[in-house]
Amino acid sequence: MPNGASDGKKKSLGRANAAKFIKALCQYPGSAARIQEAQRHILEAHAISLSRKQETTITVDDIIAGRAPRPRVLDMFAGGGAIPLEAARLGCESYAVELNPVAHLIELCTVAFPQQFGPDLADDVERWGRTVLDATQKSVADVMTRIPRLHEVRAMEQQDLSAVGTPPANGDFLSIVAYYWTRTARCPKPDCQADVPLYRQTWLRRKESGYVALKPEPDHEKKVMHYRVVEAASKSGLGFDPSEGSESSSTVCPFCPTTLDGAYVRKYGETNGFGQQLMCVIALNPTGTGKLYIADESLANGEAEREAIAEERSRIIENELGNSSLDELIPPTGNAGLATGNSYLYGIRTFRQMFTPRQRFTLLTMAREIRRAHDAMLKDRIPAERALAVTTCLGLWLSRLTDRFNAIARWDNSRENIQGLTSMKRFAMMWDFPELNVFGGASGDAWGSLEYITSAIRREGIYRNPTNCLRASATELPFDNGFFDAVITDPPYYDNESPGASNPKRMTARPGLVSMFHILSEPTCIFANPKGTGIALRNSVNFAPMIRACYYAGNRRKILRIQSSWRLVSKGKPCRLPKNSPGKLLTNCSTVAVGWSRTRARLCFLARPALSKFEQ
Repeated sequence: MPNGASDGKKKSLGRANAAKFIKALCQYPGSAARIQEAQRHILEAHAISLSRKQETTITVDDIIAGRAPRPRVLDMFAGGGAIPLEAARLGCESYAVELNPVAHLIELCTVAFPQQFGPDLADDVERWGRTVLDATQKSVADVMTRIPRLHEVRAMEQQDLSAVGTPPANGDFLSIVAYYWTRTARCPKPDCQADVPLYRQTWLRRKESGYVALKPEPDHEKKVMHYRVVEAASKSGLGFDPSEGSESSSTVCPFCPTTLDGAYVRKYGETNGFGQQLMCVIALNPTGTGKLYIADESLANGEAEREAIAEERSRIIENELGNSSLDELIPPTGNAGLATGNSYLYGIRTFRQMFTPRQRFTLLTMAREIRRAHDAMLKDRIPAERALAVTTCLGLWLSRLTDRFNAIARWDNSRENIQGLTSMKRFAMMWDFPELNVFGGASGDAWGSLEYITSAIRREGIYRNPTNCLRASATELPFDNGFFDAVITDPPYYDNESPGASNPKRMTARPGLVSMFHILSEPTCIFANPKGTGIALRNSVNFAPMIRACYYAGNRRKILRIQSSWRLVSKGKPCRLPKNSPGKLLTNCSTVAVGWSRTRARLCFLARPALSKFEQ
């Protein structure tokens, strides 16, 4: 800055430099050097604050050595732990409070266990995961279809292939990605009674490089629908429209002109449950890229028997494991049911009905093997706390598989892969669906999911600063007043996501209510709800230095700043203090900010003294 520059120009340059630093810091996963620099800024500012409060000199070395406390940060609606994770990365003493038990487990495996045990925890998770996977694959091998690898098999040819129920030798069998099914309903015409396929479409690949679809060919004599794989360079070259299928669950019997309207199909699903017919098998191409699509009656010959075997074995494992959530009802509200997902209307009322017998058998077998792995760890004299961490990570691995490994996933014909429930954010009814083979070696299989988890453990394990995770209600926090330097949170999506509707206890915030903050009488709280409004609770004490809290979301490119007037500015407009707020009870604040957290968001909060160099 040239000599004689005005204060306004100095401040403008300082803000510009600070913005550049924040932007660089918010890149994900981020530069280690930038993160260390941010840690230094925060600790320097905290040392100044502590020195002023305690009226003695506190240095950064004192904080690092444990002679003085680190900045304490609380997120009382921590969810999966994004905000506590970033706070811990930036050198703070981070606290995550969450009532939802699933989210709490995710927190432990994201912001606690990796930082507590270090990157080598991933080696244990990988080792025991392989043990679980090998034992599971051996147990379920005889209910999995095996297709011999024939050199003359090409991607779009029909072959007379025999399904083999024994484990394959390496290279002798195709790697099956998925089994592609259509649901069926019985024709209501008394003299027909055929099983009518309810598929909505039969596209398999829809790319400029080529088009592949299944052509339905009814056998009127046997009253069975056959399917033939057709490939063409263009849509018109297929010779039929693969998009012609059921519409809003209504269809016409291909063997007689009887209409199966939506009301009949719905009642049939509720009363009898739908049948299912194998349309084709999707496999990896052993000689190149892409997928093989194989449609042949011989593949389906033993499916009914294999499904029956899987069902019987599932019951045995359920009795062995004890309490199960498979028969828990899916609430018919929000994204789980009537509002934006309709699987509930067609008889899928419990989690048991969301999986095929083979899927249930596989998942239950993995659950049993994970439990056995925990016992084996203790016998191997692995410390109990570490064994618990490994087992919890394996449990989340199993849970993660169910996103795609279910009977209401969908086949993405533009990418040739399986899209799970999280891609749709609802339990939508799928009339044709892929049944993932978790041992198939393609995207979304068991080993790939485990590698995803272990890579996250290795990445986060280098930050040896675990978060304190508590499963508790935000209205009953076990902390004294004045314990935290900052409260930074992203409130529950009370009116947008189904987890809140399915678990009323999860909801501790409501629109316009900030009574939960009565328990935090020391920090000043800023509350932003999902609809984008904000509430700033004004501090009753004039304190210095002023803390600037910045929240940056990479995709949305929004930065929220607490200005010196303590007003939260959203789109240029300050959010007013609501009437009858508990703001006057909140004193001796450091900082509280609330943002709209998103995946890969970087949170940073910097004290003005730490920004002084940018303003010179």
